[in-house]
Amino acid sequence: MGLGEDPWFALETMLYGAFGYEKDLGTRFTTLLIFFFTGLGFAIGYHCGLFNIGAEGQAYIGGLAVGLFVCGWRTGRFGLFFQWQ
Repeated sequence: MGLGEDPWFALETMLYGAFGYEKDLGTRFTTLLIFFFTGLGFAIGYHCGLFNIGAEGQAYIGGLAVGLFVCGWRTGRFGLFFQWQ
């Protein structure tokens, strides 16, 4: 407002920069799940008394887990949350 610009346009630009198009939500959700599984893997290890600085490897394994979850792949006798028929 002090610069003579429309504050609603500035807010719209900030929200667009943060969230983007609706078609990008799938990509953002996938990235969110990768970081979620990375944090979950680190938290489980830390709770067991382990300290690991290999977060990049955990991110790769988290991405693999997300891919397997989305595809509905079964891991032995334990399925991954949902078992689609």
